[in-house]
Amino acid sequence: VVIAMAEDLYGKRKLNYLIWILSVGFMITIFISFFAGRLYATQALRPISDMVSQVDRISFENLKQRLDEGNRTDEIARLAITFNRMLDRLVSALEMQKSFVSNASHELRTPLTSITGQIEVALMKPRPAEEYHAVLNSVLEDTRNLNALSNGLLDMAKVSSDSSNIIMQPVRIDEILWEAY
Repeated sequence: VVIAMAEDLYGKRKLNYLIWILSVGFMITIFISFFAGRLYATQALRPISDMVSQVDRISFENLKQRLDEGNRTDEIARLAITFNRMLDRLVSALEMQKSFVSNASHELRTPLTSITGQIEVALMKPRPAEEYHAVLNSVLEDTRNLNALSNGLLDMAKVSSDSSNIIMQPVRIDEILWEAY
């Protein structure tokens, strides 16, 4: 029985050299892939970063400012267009709210001014009981009108916040026109 064994030193050196080359190549590839991926991701996400900075600059004082819509064809441009439309609706709602507050304050001021004037005139000099009674009836009517106006404003506030609790019913237009007349 003959046992022979040989050690391939040249082959082991080549194998170790190949392992070293593959390891270094792997590290360089990972390094290049990492930085190329970061560069590509930064370039790809730049429009979104720009959009975020534009949105951060929009405040209550400059709601008229809009986002740049770019080429108007890709998804980011469509997002900017949608956001600009939302801003348009928001500005419109705020303008309606300002108009409503202005009109409501005017409507509330009118009966309050009438009540104040009647009371001031009644207190200017002593009067017979009948005149005081007439003034109190007039003030009571103005107070009822003010109460009805306040209830109407509260109902409108309820409608704007939650329209699910509103009970709809048919209304006769001729009666409304007669009341308005």
